[in-house]
Parts: sequence; C-alpha cells; structure tokens
Amino acid sequence: MTENFYGKKVVPAKELSNLEKKAFKENVDEEQLMLKAGKAVALSAKEIIQKKKQKKIIVLAGKGNNAADGFVASIELQKMGFCVEAFYVFPKEKCSFLCQKYMQLFKDEGGKLFLIREKEEIKIEKDDILIDGLLGTGFHGDITGIFYEIIKKVNETKCFTLAIDIPSGLEGNTGKVNTIAIKANTTLTFSISKLGFYINDGPNYSGKVKIVDIGLPQKYLDEVNTNFFLLDEKKIKNFLPAIEKKRHKYQAGAVLGIAGSEGMTGAACLASLASLRSGAGIVWLFSTNIIEKAPYEVITYRLDGNIKKLFQHLEKTKAVFLGPGIGRTNDTQTLLKELFQKIKIPCVIDADALFFLANNKDVSIPSSSILTPHKKEMTRLLGKEDINEIDLLDKCQKYANDNNAILVLKGAPTFVFHPKKNVIIIDRGDPALATAGTGDVLTGVMAAFLAQKLEPYVAALLGVFIHGIAGEIAAVKKTSFSVIASDIIENLSEAFKQVFNKY
Repeated sequence: MTENFYGKKVVPAKELSNLEKKAFKENVDEEQLMLKAGKAVALSAKEIIQKKKQKKIIVLAGKGNNAADGFVASIELQKMGFCVEAFYVFPKEKCSFLCQKYMQLFKDEGGKLFLIREKEEIKIEKDDILIDGLLGTGFHGDITGIFYEIIKKVNETKCFTLAIDIPSGLEGNTGKVNTIAIKANTTLTFSISKLGFYINDGPNYSGKVKIVDIGLPQKYLDEVNTNFFLLDEKKIKNFLPAIEKKRHKYQAGAVLGIAGSEGMTGAACLASLASLRSGAGIVWLFSTNIIEKAPYEVITYRLDGNIKKLFQHLEKTKAVFLGPGIGRTNDTQTLLKELFQKIKIPCVIDADALFFLANNKDVSIPSSSILTPHKKEMTRLLGKEDINEIDLLDKCQKYANDNNAILVLKGAPTFVFHPKKNVIIIDRGDPALATAGTGDVLTGVMAAFLAQKLEPYVAALLGVFIHGIAGEIAAVKKTSFSVIASDIIENLSEAFKQVFNKY
C-alpha cells in the first residue's frame, strides 16, 4: 500500500528510481508517465501565473528525462498562450532520447530555445516564473561550472521557482546540499514524496511540496518498504474529539499542569491557556512560584505546601502536562522523581521534565506519555551531541520503542514516532514558530486532546497539525518576523475552523 490510515509513503529517492527502472523493464510506458508529469507541471505553472501575474516562463533543462518533463510543460504552456523560453545546457546529441524528442517538438511548435555556455547568457528576471528541470533525483555530489553559475543566478534573482520532481542540487536520499541548490518555492514531485525533502537541508530548498500521481502502476508503489509517511491532511477532521451537546467541563476534559517557576511562569501560562483554547474544560496549574498574572480561566496553586493537593488533583484529572518552565533545582528534581512514579494517566512531557529524564535514565516514563523534544533536547536524551539526522531518526524510533512512548521530534518538519506504528511527518507551520514559548503552546494543545480521550498517537498528530496551521495563520497576519507564542494561541480557533471547513 502507498498509504496507511494516517498518511502516504515517503521514501529515499533511490528506492523510487529502482522501482521505475523495474517498471520500464516490464513494459510500463515511460513516455506516457513523462507526458503526464509534464502536463502536471504546466497546470501548476498556469495556476501560479494566474495568481501572481508574471510576465513569462523560463524553463531550465538539463539532459535527462527531468528536462524532457520541462519541454513537455513548455509545449503545453505555449499552447495555453503563455510566453515560454527554454534554456538548455547540453548539446542536443548528449541528451536522453525523450529529452531530444520533446526539445525538437517544442522548437517545431515555435518555441524559443537558448543554449547556455557562459553565465552572461543566463537571462532571468525577478518577474519571471522559472521551471527547474536541470537535475533530477539521481543527482549527488558537488555542483560546479555552468550549473553552479545558473543556480546562483536563479537564487539571486529570487523569481518564483517551480522544481520538477526535486530542486536541482538537492540530494533526494539524504536531503543534503553540498555546494549549491535551487531554492524552490514549490516542488512538484511524482508518485511518492522523497525523504530528502524533509531532512537536513531539504526543507530550506524544497518550498511547498506537492505530490502528483502520474500513473505508475500501484503494484510498484506497493513494493516500496518505508517507515516514513506524510500526514494525510484530508483525514485530519476525523481525528477531532467528539463534542456532545450535554457535556460539562469535566467531561470536556480536566487538565493538570505542573509547570512554571521563578522567572518562567509564562511557559506555564502559555501551556494552560493553549489547553483551554483546544477544548479542555478546566485546567489546574501547579507551579513552584506564585503566578500573579495567570489567565482568568486557569486555576492556580503554588506547589510549596500543596503536594497533597497536587496528588489529589492527579487522581481526578484526565491528562497532565509536565515540565514547561518548572526549573531544575534539587527540590524540583525530587518532585519530578516522585511524579514519574505516580502518574498513571496520559501525560505530555516537555522542557525541564525532559532535562530531568536525560539526567535520570533509570526513571521509567509513564505509559501513554507524549515526549516533545526539539533536536537538542533529543540528543541530550540520547546522550549523544554529535549525530547525523538520519541516524537521529533511527535512534528516535528506538527510544520510542524502548520506552513505549510517543515521541514528537519538533522542527521543520516535525516527526512523530510510535513504538508500533509508522513515523509520521507533519510538514506544516511557519518559521514564525521559531520563537520562545511556541513549544509550551504545543504541549498545552496536546494535553487538551488527551483530556478529551484521544489516544496519545492521535493527540500528538492532531496537536502538531493544529499548532502548525495556527502558526501559518498568525504569520499571514503579522509576518514571520513578528509572531510571538501568544499569537499562536489567539489563532487556534482559526486553525480549528480551517480543519472544519477545508479538510
């Protein structure tokens, strides 16, 4: 199958390339797939032009079938009435058979073709739309010579760029860029998404990734073995908790927060308010410090002298969030050790609670837990500072397996690990989320979903998605420069509306 209940396969580029070669040997029509790919590129370019009203389309062509896709797209776009110019790098006789064929057809249809030998011959303007067909998914190594000059010029010009299958210069297996690569606004990839888009340098070069079915027979796609799946956004609405007309606040979900300390009460408040904005009926917040400016709706307690009350609330709550801003004092470490022994309900573990786990590896993680480390916190949990990204993903899966926990590796994108299920990649959000406190908001959102009786895996997936959408909405309103964590909370309702209305 190319998908599971939660998402669609993501594979290293070489895996799909091997399958395609096998399919072509077994008489699958390569040219027909290429024609569908080229037409999909043309339609995508048309949509971009209509939105942005660019002057003309520039197609950059290498010598393989990636370039052939570009020439098919050029022919289609020219038929639609658009001004198209194609720049190619290799003499025609050095190109693949299909590249030669459709280069000639484009020329026969009156297309403008230009062979680039020197960097001065690269004619690209900011108002152009550029279709990148220079290098395909098989590329690896360094970019040199005229290719380097072309890619440098494209990136400097900052015209809207649509990459065919993969941005030129990006390695589809590792996501690495050794020297330079096209910075695409959109990547139109075929059949199955490639792992390289989501790891290492990939997210900085791929832009928005769109997956297009070009007709590769299903049996070949089913043969690909992978543990990585991209979240299927069309199914998100099915994850949302049911809302019953007669429910009261405790049925809606009671959340217990154990967070906040001197100078760090904001983290606790952000997580608490995010829980309420995500459907929790009531939030009790226990902190090591007095919280003087907590949201009106949050019920606060100071931990000093209230340990008995804390454990009483632990018995009647539905979910816990633990760690945001709670501090790293000896007293706090002692409290956390006791809490980890007593928590028997679904729990989101973040921030200082993760630091505690990293330094107390003999402590058992409560069942039904969600851990939410960013990459630095994860390497600390693993006890390994220097680790490459692919190895890190493997070790995250092992950590989830060994501790029977859901692990959310926060980043762009975010990876969600389950001890017995596939890894889900969630490629939503905005650079605006790279600001203090947004992780605390995510913790609160997930805790609310746990309190509403979602299983931890689903609560994690839905929480990351809703949080990412809220970040995108906030960035549209305030730009990626100006968003702060509380803006994410303010836009959670808009994110829920989008899920209801769009998905």
